[in-house]
Order: sequence, then structure tokens, then C-alpha cells
Amino acid sequence: NGQIPSLAVFNVYLYAGTQNYGPEPDRAEIWRTNNGTSWEKVDDRVSNGAAALITYDSYIYCGSWGDPDGGNVWRSSNGEDWAEVVTDGFGDVNNGIAAFAVFDGMLYASTWNGVTGTEIVQRHLYTGVAKNQELLGNRVTGIEQHAFGNFRDYTLAGQIQLLQIP
Repeated sequence: NGQIPSLAVFNVYLYAGTQNYGPEPDRAEIWRTNNGTSWEKVDDRVSNGAAALITYDSYIYCGSWGDPDGGNVWRSSNGEDWAEVVTDGFGDVNNGIAAFAVFDGMLYASTWNGVTGTEIVQRHLYTGVAKNQELLGNRVTGIEQHAFGNFRDYTLAGQIQLLQIP
């Protein structure tokens, strides 16, 4: 595995999302441990890394940076059986899933997208229906959302500026 970009706690386990470099195509793996020393692989799929993990509404969610069809989101209610819930980058093949956050009973996913700009996507607690909402106003090209956090009554999104080196 090339990197471990995400960690989350679900039930009694610590989960680690990885990006497995090597022969094409890249793979996303999810590993878990209940003691910190022995790990078991619970998911392995062709995808560009398990970039984000979060626990929300009795599920653990995972998001990938992106594939030819866009970033994916999959989830599990038991940590072992995973089902895809988003397979198209929320309608934009250039969207990769960068991070998740829960705020005020809602699950949010931030995307990175160097072509059409980053966005925040909201998933309703009860219906599970994705609503694409550009909550920060217009999309901003050249910006990636890399961190989400809650502070008092606000959800904060950390961004980095992508620069092209000549």
C-alpha cells in the first residue's frame, strides 16, 4: 500500500483506508483492527484510493479520489459487506471525494475537481438522497477541499490552492 489517507472508528474497530499502488489499476483497500496490532482486510476494489472514511447513521462510509467515471462512495452497516451508493462523482466525472463531515444531522462530502471546481455535496439523513448543493457559492477551480471539521455552530472546510508549475 502506498499510503493511508483515511482513518475512522466504527463499532469496536479502527478502520484504515489505503491506496494500493502497483500494477495498473490502482486499488482501494479498507483494513480494520480491534487491538491495534493485527489487521484484517475487509474491502478491496479497483478504485483510486480509499481517500475518506466516516461513521454516519449506523454506517461507515468510504470515498475515493476518482476513477474514469468519477469518485465513488460506498458504505457498510457491519464493516465487512460494502455496497456502492455513488458511482459517478455526484454527476461529474472530474469529481473525486476528498473528505466527509457530519454537521447538524447531515452527511457532507467535499470533492476536489481541477476542471470544473470543488463542491460540497449534502446527503439527507432520512432519505439518503444526494443533493448537489454548492454551499460555498460558485465552484472554484484550482481549489481542493482537504479537511472538514466542526467548531461550535459551523462546519469548516480547509482548502489548498492547486498551482501549475511551468
